Amino acid sequence: MNRRQRRTHVREGQAADLILRDEQHRTANELSSALAALRLTSRQHGAGALPLVDCAIERLEGYVAVRRLLVAPEAQGCELVELLRELSIAMARGRLVAGGIRVVTSTLRVQVVPKLASAVLRLAHEMLTNALKHGTPSEEIVLSMRVSRRHLSLKCRNPCDGPQPTSTGRRGLRIMRALCEERDGRFRTSRSEEGFTAIATLPRLPRPDI
Repeated sequence: MNRRQRRTHVREGQAADLILRDEQHRTANELSSALAALRLTSRQHGAGALPLVDCAIERLEGYVAVRRLLVAPEAQGCELVELLRELSIAMARGRLVAGGIRVVTSTLRVQVVPKLASAVLRLAHEMLTNALKHGTPSEEIVLSMRVSRRHLSLKCRNPCDGPQPTSTGRRGLRIMRALCEERDGRFRTSRSEEGFTAIATLPRLPRPDI
């Protein structure tokens, strides 16, 4: 194993460890939120509690759908446009997202190898999680993807009404940066009057048709 291969191996290990710890943290948070709603319902036993039960069920079903997409993108043929749309729908289930999540792509269809599909989905998941957590619920979240012959760019923009994490020390941003570095890509963020934007650029090669 040469020096470059060793560096790549170390980066992949660090990214996997970071993602695993965050996965455990988010699993606990999702289950806690759903259980809290169900416990409140069991105490109240009123008709007004029914929406809370529906919300908890939707949230859990959305969570299961997201996990399936992240674990096995090849089940959908690694077609990114459809995968990103399904991810955005699943993540919005059971959440207060009045403005909605809009997915914009530069092409109607793009096929990629499984490892790249997994990286793009995980990046999109982190971007949307960040936007849902820190954005303004009444405003639209926009996830866009541009594809060229050699590169793929993923961008998420969301208006925000409070402090937005911009330091590399925040878990979500660290994961996004690690995912990009793992595939020799680039990651950056920006803040303007329109809101917070996260941008990831990844090499598209190798392509499925090569």
